[in-house]
Amino acid sequence: MIHLDTNYLIGLLTKASPQASDVDGWLTAGQSLATSAIAWTEFLNGPVTPVEVTQVEAVLQSRIVAFGAREAALAADLFNRTGRKRGSRFDCLIAATAITAQAEVATANHADFNVFISHGLTNEALGRELLLAASIKLYELGRLSSGAAAELAGVPKPVFLAKLSDYGVCTFDLSKEELQREIALG
Repeated sequence: MIHLDTNYLIGLLTKASPQASDVDGWLTAGQSLATSAIAWTEFLNGPVTPVEVTQVEAVLQSRIVAFGAREAALAADLFNRTGRKRGSRFDCLIAATAITAQAEVATANHADFNVFISHGLTNEALGRELLLAASIKLYELGRLSSGAAAELAGVPKPVFLAKLSDYGVCTFDLSKEELQREIALG
């Protein structure tokens, strides 16, 4: 299960956003998505239209995880252990919900959530990013085909190929032999 932070919920409203691309990849890979009631509240604060709310809720399949006493106690503990920074309260609430649910968090605010990793939070985006970077490097070195590298990264091949430019790897910088090998490997 992957819990989407508020910035991912907002990103779903923009078709070509990195967040929408990540979510498409996760859904294609069969991942289940949810969000905390806290992130959902932040999203609803908007501005969002009723149609946008319905669209995002459909992606989540109405998986909005409640915030209860257990999550509150953990959030307070996280807040106290991570320096009692006033601006981190909502992040503590979102992280506590994910930790309690044993879910990973997908966020565009890595720096805000990395402080919780040593307290049990798994950052989906960070783990996926490292796996994608390793897959791209192996592809760039010629050790994996684009299909095998995409499979290792856990994303569809078109998504993998689209991500190459983000890492400065040319998509079509293949010799004749490499191109034939790619065609043969499919």
